[in-house]
Amino acid sequence: MKAKFRILLSLFALLTLAACDSQDSECRKDLRKDLGVALYIVDTNADGTIAEPRSFTPDSMSVKGLKMDSVLYRTSRANFNLPVSKTDTISCYEIFIRHDDENTGRHILTTDTLTITYDNEQHFVSLECGCYINHQLHSAVSTTHFTDSLHIINQNITNADETHINIYLH
Repeated sequence: MKAKFRILLSLFALLTLAACDSQDSECRKDLRKDLGVALYIVDTNADGTIAEPRSFTPDSMSVKGLKMDSVLYRTSRANFNLPVSKTDTISCYEIFIRHDDENTGRHILTTDTLTITYDNEQHFVSLECGCYINHQLHSAVSTTHFTDSLHIINQNITNADETHINIYLH
C-alpha cells in the first residue's frame, strides 16, 4: 500500500512540475506590445512624378514619449518601436529629426508629434503570470513639420517585432 501511495505521489509531483513548466514558459515569453514605426522619404523624379518611397535613416533622431520623463531613443534609425500605454487609450510621442542631404538639397531640423488612439484587450495567461495586453490601433495623426503623411499598415499591436505605422517624410 505504501509503495502504491509513493508511486501516486511521485506521479502527482511530476504532473504538477509539468504544469508549472508550461505556465513558466508562458510567463517568460516576451509580453511587450510595442508600436512599430518605419520612416520613409518621398522624392520627386526629374519629370515631376513622385518616386517610390525609400527607407529613410536621418542623421540624428530622438524620440520622447509625452507624459514620460525619459527619452526613448537618441539614435539614428529607420525603424523603431514605441511603448504603448496599458492603462490609457491615447499615446503621444515627440520625434525630433535632423538630416542634411546636399545632393537633394533636403535639410530637416524639426520636431513632429505623433498621436495614436487604440483599444486595450487583456489576455489572461495564468494566476502566476497575470495577463498581457494587446492593442487595436484606431488612428494615427502627426503634425506636419517633416511628416508628409502616415499610413497604418497593421492595426493589431500583438508583439514588438512588427511594423504598424509608416511615416513618409517630404
